[in-house]
Amino acid sequence: TSWSEAQLRATFLAFGGVERLTYVPDSRYGRIAKIILKDSAKMEQVVKELHGSKVGDGDVVEECVLNCKITSAAVQKKEEEARKKREEKEARKLYRADVRKRREEARKEKERLDKPKEPQEPH
Repeated sequence: TSWSEAQLRATFLAFGGVERLTYVPDSRYGRIAKIILKDSAKMEQVVKELHGSKVGDGDVVEECVLNCKITSAAVQKKEEEARKKREEKEARKLYRADVRKRREEARKEKERLDKPKEPQEPH
């Protein structure tokens, strides 16, 4: 099976743990994990110790080679801004859908209330 978030987080425990982990689609590997450590000062140590390491047993956990690199702060900032824009766009989309739904419900309720009532026969 593929690597889970828990397995990746466990791999980086020796370096202070993971602050944030996101999966990103990748044409070469299918997906890659972008990891920000809780202790950013350990990033160079991670690259030295884990880059090129084989992990996984190939049976229970998919065997793979870790490719570790440090992304510049400028690139990380740009990626973070792009992620925020995507989230904001999705939030606006959901908000607009909610507004449309509420307007439609209000229109139907108004139609129901404005509809002439049929006279009822006396009992």
